[in-house]
Amino acid sequence: MDLDLNDPYVQSLASMSLSQLHSEQSSLDIKLSASSSILSTLSLENYRSILAALDSFQYIKTLQISPTLHTTLLSLEQNYKAFTNSAAELQSTREKLLTIKSQSVKLDSLLRVPDFIESLVKSHHYDDAIETLSHIQKLTIRYPTLQILSEINSIISKYSETIIEKLILALSEDTSLPKSIRILGYFKKLKIDESELQLLFLQRRQVYFQSLISNHTPQRSHDVKQIIEITRDHLFDVITQFNTLFPPYAPPLISYISHTLSTLTNLVSSHLSKINSINELSGVYLPLMYFGTSVARFSIDFRGTVVGVFFKRCCEIFCGCVESGREEFKIALSTTSVERGRNLKEFYVKVPDSLLEGNVASGSGSVGGGGVKTVVPEMEILSYPVFAKYYNAYLSAYNGLRGFAVKEFCDQVGGVVLDGLKSDCELVVEFVGWDGWSDEELDVVRRGVDVFGKVVDGLVKGFFGEVFGRSDEEVKGLIEDVRGSLVK
Repeated sequence: MDLDLNDPYVQSLASMSLSQLHSEQSSLDIKLSASSSILSTLSLENYRSILAALDSFQYIKTLQISPTLHTTLLSLEQNYKAFTNSAAELQSTREKLLTIKSQSVKLDSLLRVPDFIESLVKSHHYDDAIETLSHIQKLTIRYPTLQILSEINSIISKYSETIIEKLILALSEDTSLPKSIRILGYFKKLKIDESELQLLFLQRRQVYFQSLISNHTPQRSHDVKQIIEITRDHLFDVITQFNTLFPPYAPPLISYISHTLSTLTNLVSSHLSKINSINELSGVYLPLMYFGTSVARFSIDFRGTVVGVFFKRCCEIFCGCVESGREEFKIALSTTSVERGRNLKEFYVKVPDSLLEGNVASGSGSVGGGGVKTVVPEMEILSYPVFAKYYNAYLSAYNGLRGFAVKEFCDQVGGVVLDGLKSDCELVVEFVGWDGWSDEELDVVRRGVDVFGKVVDGLVKGFFGEVFGRSDEEVKGLIEDVRGSLVK
């Protein structure tokens, strides 16, 4: 039996609260039982009296009666009509209760909707939960006068917020593209605007990114490299997913990319001042350049903004390393004539011939392959510790230049190398020209000059030839220019 929604009593039921509706059936059962009992009693006990009264009333109508009796009879008639109306009302109530009883299953199902949605949300069945929420909302709009629907809708509305919170948390975790598509589908079913979804997606991915780098404080180069690699993988993933989920390269994504790259480059730039080794600097520079190459496929290239900063710091470290070696070299040679004899013992150490046999002096020897090579000193230099330390200072600076072997860097520090070598050659000439040497000491010192000339040859060829690939003819001209003062 279908409910008549226009019936006054059904409308009154719809206006009741849930607690009143739960107690209404028991109340009507009591009333129905009472009315049935009254009707049965009246029908059995007064059946003959009622019939006799009707017969008497018809008979009295044919007689001449007094006004008092007429009034009494009219009153009796009114009471009878009132009784009949009450009986009809009780019968109507009884029928309505029978109707409600027949629809009790449907009403019970409606009252269980909040618990049903709660179980769906807890078990992550968001599709069914969202569909149920939408259905109840449509019923509320269709039947605005039904208070029970309004109350149920107000109760279950909080689960819509719960679903949104859970979906936001899911976006803040490690999510693959299929999972992100599924989550965004739930948001769209909840009628979330796409522009809001774009911002929400990027915000939550940023939260996840921050959780990844939170364990890496940029105090060590190792941690900085880890941050660069994490940022590279994260940004690649965000760009790929965003361009699949939304219109490619929408303004929010462009802003996010710009912010991420700016933050990374600022972090790296601030860390460079803590680096004092070219090898360590190269260890940060190369992953960053690889990062730039990776995102270049998306028409995004930030490498030009950081190369200059790295080259500047590389020049500072290189020049500092070379200058440190030169300072020690100057201290060793620039002494008073009284101290020359004592320093000569430190200047020259006799190395057994057995160590020198089979070692051909090259002055420009090198090991390594595939582009940049490492300059290797010759054994003869071992007899002159001052020159060996000087040579090693330059080699230490050279051997870290693998990541910066470009023309721009050569142009920036090439002059520093040449000017330093020329100045040190003049210092060696001044050292040899002291008039206090004995013939034996002078012979040792002059052999040292020949060794230093080979050192200069190796350093010029190692820097300009093997590190930066200058031609042999150009390198030869530079060597002649530097060694000019030694020849004199």
